[in-house]
This record gives sequence, C-alpha cells and structure tokens, in this order.
Amino acid sequence: MLKRLGGRWICRQCQTPYHEVASPPKIKGKCDKCSGELYQRSDDVPATIKERLKVFFAQTAPLIEYYTKTGKFAEINGEGEMDEIKQRILDAVGKKSTRRG
Repeated sequence: MLKRLGGRWICRQCQTPYHEVASPPKIKGKCDKCSGELYQRSDDVPATIKERLKVFFAQTAPLIEYYTKTGKFAEINGEGEMDEIKQRILDAVGKKSTRRG
C-alpha cells in the first residue's frame, strides 16, 4: 500500500499526475507534456502515509465493524466504468437507477 500511495508525483507547471510504477514519466523527474519538474506532495511521502494509515485503523476501521454488525454497511467495488459503480451504489442503498438513454 505504501508503494502505491507513495509513488504519486505531479508536474509543478501543468499538474499532470504520474506514478512511479503505474504511469511513470518517460524521463524520471520530468513531465512528458511540458518538461516541468515533477514533485511529490507532502501528503504522499511515506511518513505521512504511515500516519494516515495509523489513524484510519485506529478510528475508521472500528466504524466499519460496528456498521457491518448493524447491517448498515455496504462494501462497493469501485473499479469499472462510472455508470457501473453508480449502479452498484444505488443497488446497495435500494434505489432505482436514474440512467438516461
């Protein structure tokens, strides 16, 4: 998880996002679009990520367990097309789709 979260980089000039593994720039440290310098935001460095995960597991994870026990928690697969994900959410909360032809 640290590798995925900590691998994000952004161009200082045009704000194009990159990832060290998933979508690296052609030249390390340089934007493919504008040749701008790539930088890593302070919330994407390993120490900050570790702290965010620590807070998540201490404060958020217990809520997941609580709401699962009460039957008010639904886990939604967030991968796929936006319309598919939207439909999964609507199905989970028991609403009809508002898709337009």
